[in-house]
Amino acid sequence: MRRLGLVMALLALAALACGGGSDMMGCVDVRIDVCDGWESQGTVTNACSETLHGAEIYLTTKDSVGNILDRDAEYVEDLEPGEHAFVEWLLSTEDPEVAECEAEVTRAY
Repeated sequence: MRRLGLVMALLALAALACGGGSDMMGCVDVRIDVCDGWESQGTVTNACSETLHGAEIYLTTKDSVGNILDRDAEYVEDLEPGEHAFVEWLLSTEDPEVAECEAEVTRAY
C-alpha cells in the first residue's frame, strides 16, 4: 500500500515538472476585449515561465440576472513566455441580452 502511495506521489511530481499540472492554468491570462452576443474577442497571454503548448478557454455569456445564455471554447497553442494570441468566440445570442462575459481557462499544458 505504501508503494502505491509513493508511486502516485512520484507520478504527480513528474506531471508538475513537465508542465502538466494545474499550475499552468494559473499563469494564463485572459482579457475579454469585446463582449457581445455574436463575436466576443479576447487576448490570451502566456504569463508562465515556460512554453504554453496548449490551452482551452471557455467564454460564457450571461444576462442581467446571471442566467447563462451561451458558451463556447477556443484554443491557443505554442505560446512562449510573454507571448499573446487573439481569440474569437462565436456565439448565438442577441446583443441586448448579454450583460456579462466570463472567460475560464479549463486546460493548460
